[in-house]
Amino acid sequence: MSNTSKLTPEWDEAHLVEGLAHMNELFVKARELRATIPRMIQPFLVQEERTPEDFFNTFKNAATKAVEDVRSFQSDMKSEETRKVLDYTAKSRSRSKAVPPYCLVDHSDWYSHEPLKVDTVHVDLANEEDKTITTKGEKSFVLGDVDDIVKDFQKAHGDVKLHYDSETKVIKLRILTGTRILFTIRIAADDDVNTRLSVDMGGTSQLKASILRCVASRLQPNDLRLLLEMLASYKDIMSKPCARCGKVLSETAQFPSARRLLDGVNVDSGAGQDWLALHEECVQAKS
Repeated sequence: MSNTSKLTPEWDEAHLVEGLAHMNELFVKARELRATIPRMIQPFLVQEERTPEDFFNTFKNAATKAVEDVRSFQSDMKSEETRKVLDYTAKSRSRSKAVPPYCLVDHSDWYSHEPLKVDTVHVDLANEEDKTITTKGEKSFVLGDVDDIVKDFQKAHGDVKLHYDSETKVIKLRILTGTRILFTIRIAADDDVNTRLSVDMGGTSQLKASILRCVASRLQPNDLRLLLEMLASYKDIMSKPCARCGKVLSETAQFPSARRLLDGVNVDSGAGQDWLALHEECVQAKS
């Protein structure tokens, strides 16, 4: 069995980057485990007629997948590679006693390679209604802008699948979460300048109805850039806790489907993923 004495006294840069990448994968897996129980109870929230056999099989598959995900994470945590990284970290920290302890924050971009925007990490949840965007005036777009808007969005969100049919003026947006959300955006235009947007989703679950209610109440209903960014923020709907109560599931077993864009974000694009996630019940309780 190998031990820490076999580690080199100092790792080179390539070795450190490799170790960081491995731990980053573990962090992402740990974050995704937040959705384990929500995925298991998802079959109970689907509003459609099903036979007892179909219901049982759906729940069984969800439970089996949950067990596999937990076992996979446990295996990775106990792996030789993880042990080496943790051992080297402990040795390095013991040699560098002057290094101050790090503080933990829950940030929407914590698992990306982009630097944290420290000024947006801490949110005063007691006054979040004062920090959310309250833009005035109606924003729209012209049909000639759609191609550029779509290209900009695809560059910023490589993990979101988007297809735009210029003939039918329909945008398909697939969010690869535990529920594989598919949004359909239809662009209605009286002419090249006056445009309107409508959004729909597939499925018959309570989650669909809740998301569509929240999307319908968005600011700037005909701003395509802002709409795309809002829909992209649902990619962690099954793992991101509510900004008000701090829970993923509400008391009625609902996910945080409401979205509020934080102040300080570029309102013209909504870029930056600084969106508050809130349960509908929490929004209604606040109002």
